[in-house]
Amino acid sequence: MLPSLALSEIAVVQAMDRRSAAVFYLDVKYGSNKGTIRAADETTMIGAKSGHHVSKSGRRYAMARVVDEYIGAGNGVKTFDLEYDALINFENVKIEEIDDIGTADEVRVLLGKGTAETGVITGDNANGTVTAAGGGSVTITGRGDSDVTPIYITYDYQYDLVTNDDGDVIGVPEVNVSVSESMVEAIDFPLRAKYSIGAQIDLMKAHGMLVPSHSNVCRKAA
Repeated sequence: MLPSLALSEIAVVQAMDRRSAAVFYLDVKYGSNKGTIRAADETTMIGAKSGHHVSKSGRRYAMARVVDEYIGAGNGVKTFDLEYDALINFENVKIEEIDDIGTADEVRVLLGKGTAETGVITGDNANGTVTAAGGGSVTITGRGDSDVTPIYITYDYQYDLVTNDDGDVIGVPEVNVSVSESMVEAIDFPLRAKYSIGAQIDLMKAHGMLVPSHSNVCRKAA
């Protein structure tokens, strides 16, 4: 009973007139580089088939915060120029070592964090500076054999202060919306059923259908 489907209230639903058909849906993809998100990957942000992106960078894509921007790997000096060069809160700057990022086995180790209003990064394993213009360097020490584990920085920024070489404001992340399609094919599911006249009447009542008269029931039963 098509009208009773909840889907018909939120989408256009049509009966298939053949075995094969196409389902069309909106696919929202990331359109800017931000943290671990790369626009060139054309990763789906919100999709009818996949839902929302599962990584921290993906979930915080629309925030005035960059999560997990790569700055190097292992011990040593890491010099960086942040992609969104308009820091608004030094205290929220974090330096982390992250293994197996974006997976179920992800392991994060906080190496150091920023100090309010000074841009100084201090910690057990990371010390350095970061400027309001998004440049800086940090020295990673004491990570033992983790010389190849990626190091990431997380920071806040101000949307309207981030511009490109042409002066265009690019701080607000972009999304690309496209119409995609998936092919579907109807499959037969043959079943046999046994039911009583009483069950038929109860089923018709439950769906608001006209119940046959007693005489008709008797004739059918005979």
